[in-house]
This record gives sequence, C-alpha cells and structure tokens, in this order.
Amino acid sequence: MNLGGMTAEIFHTESLHSEDTVVIYIPEEKLLFLGDATSEDFFNDGYMDIEKLKTLVNHIENIDCEYCILGHTEPLKKQDLLDYLYTLY
Repeated sequence: MNLGGMTAEIFHTESLHSEDTVVIYIPEEKLLFLGDATSEDFFNDGYMDIEKLKTLVNHIENIDCEYCILGHTEPLKKQDLLDYLYTLY
C-alpha cells in the first residue's frame, strides 16, 4: 500500500464487535484505527464479552499510539479511550 512514505501495520485483533476485526496502526503518526472494535458484539444481540474486552484493552495499551480513531466518534487520545474502557469491567 503506497502511503507516501508512511507505514501501515494492518492486523487482526480480538474484539467485542466481531471475529474478523482488523485494526490499522500508523506508527509515524502514532494513530491507531480501531473502527468498531470497542463496540458490543454485533452478531450476538449486543453481548459484551469482558475477556475479549480485556484482551483488546491490553492490545491497545501495548501499541505506541497517541490517538485512537473509532468508527462513530471523534478521535480520542489513547488514555481517554482506555479510561473509558476500564469502566466497562
């Protein structure tokens, strides 16, 4: 993928929303695109699997990003997103 000299790390991650969640990390910009990864289980009536949430949170914690881009909200600072996600468990 030609991003004009930037790197896009695209990888599958465990998430609440679906089994096929893919996130994109742009290290040069310290951006993590999460899409709907933090949303409830789309295929299971909005079920929230706490273990999947904890795995996703751990994954976000270990990525050197400054901002997280979600599917249906303004960009969030990483710590603001984590602080919110911690309240869910």
